[in-house]
Parts: sequence; structure tokens; C-alpha cells
Amino acid sequence: MTPGDRYGYLVVLRESSRAANYGRRYVCLCACGTETTQRWQDLRVGSVVSCGCIGALGRQAARNALRVRA
Repeated sequence: MTPGDRYGYLVVLRESSRAANYGRRYVCLCACGTETTQRWQDLRVGSVVSCGCIGALGRQAARNALRVRA
């Protein structure tokens, strides 16, 4: 995972220093402008696609976009 990678509405900015017991985490910028820290596994599988600002329809659209790119 490198800065600039896009996962749904999130763009990876950098690796977080808060890796502790949960594995790698990345600081991401959401399309709404909010910075959020997410686990890399959640980003990869598409279970997290925003900071929480979008509803179910937006999550489904982001997952569909991931499938089209693959």
C-alpha cells in the first residue's frame, strides 16, 4: 500500500504510527475532507470505504467500483 492508493472514498496518505496490536494502519483522507486511520486489511477487502460519512448506498457503490477495477 502506497500513498495515493484509493479505496472507495479513501485515499491513503501515510502509514500510521499507531500500529500496536492491530497490525498495519494507514492514515487516509476521505472525499468529505476528514482524515481517518484504518486497518490495511479492511481497506483491501472493501469493508471500509469512507470515514463513515456515507450511507449504505454509497458503500455498495464503492464496493461495486472495486469489483470493476479488479
